[in-house]
Amino acid sequence: MFKKRVAIIPYLMGSRAAKALKNALQQKLDIPVRLFRKNSPYYQPRWTDYVINWGCSAEWPWINNTSKNGNQICVNKLSFFEQVTAFNQVNTTKTVNIPEWTTEPVVAAAWNKPFFARTILNGHSGAGIIE
Repeated sequence: MFKKRVAIIPYLMGSRAAKALKNALQQKLDIPVRLFRKNSPYYQPRWTDYVINWGCSAEWPWINNTSKNGNQICVNKLSFFEQVTAFNQVNTTKTVNIPEWTTEPVVAAAWNKPFFARTILNGHSGAGIIE
């Protein structure tokens, strides 16, 4: 039987944020946490894996064609929030925790608290974030 593990697939193996995520998860979990290149010959997917796509928009060679569209959705920040919001509306007992969000600046201003906007939806490393 396979042991559970976390596989982090970063957009760039040198990503400091991906390494920080790996280190934080290793401190919290009792299962292995590893970084893998998207085309790594060392990563053989297991059905027990928890796979974290850390901004990798390229197609993964070990996923089926129906999942590739989901991979692209997750890289686009707006599409991701739209998909998670739709999921939460259908699955009210198992929701995914995301911050309050909007595409309307007037709505965000009415929150009366600091907020950020993203002008580059496929950006990484903070690209396109404005206050």
